[in-house]
Amino acid sequence: MERRGRYYLSRVHKYGQLDSSKLIAAINKPATVVTGKYAWTITDAFSYESGGVNSYVFGKLSKFSPQGVVKVVDDQQKIQANRVEPNLIEASSSFVYVPAFEVVAFLHVWNQIEREVFAKRFARVIEETYGSFFCRM
Repeated sequence: MERRGRYYLSRVHKYGQLDSSKLIAAINKPATVVTGKYAWTITDAFSYESGGVNSYVFGKLSKFSPQGVVKVVDDQQKIQANRVEPNLIEASSSFVYVPAFEVVAFLHVWNQIEREVFAKRFARVIEETYGSFFCRM
C-alpha cells in the first residue's frame, strides 16, 4: 500500500556512549515503552548495507493499544459486537535512519504521530532499550 504524506528530516543527536552501531542495534531489537493508554515500539526494522557500511536502516515507529477494542459483525445473530484484540496498532510512522549523515526521515501521521511526538517516542524507545545506560549525560 502506498503511503503519501509529509515527511520530516531531523538530525540525530547522540549523547554519552550511544553511537551509531548501538543506535542501529536498538532499532533492530527495541524496547516497548508505555505512555498513557498506548505502547510504542519499533517494528519492521531492517538494515541495508553496502560495502560493509550501514547505508540506511528502515523501520516503523508503531503506536499500539495493549488491549484494543475492535467492532466486528456476528453474522449468525446479525449484530455488531466489540472484541478485545491485544496489541492493536493505532498508527505507525515509517522512518529511515542514515548513519553517514546522522539524520532520520520520518512520516508525519496526522492526529496520531506528529513531528514532536515522533521525536519524543523514538528517543524514549532507544533510551529504554539500553535502560538509559548509554544515553545519560
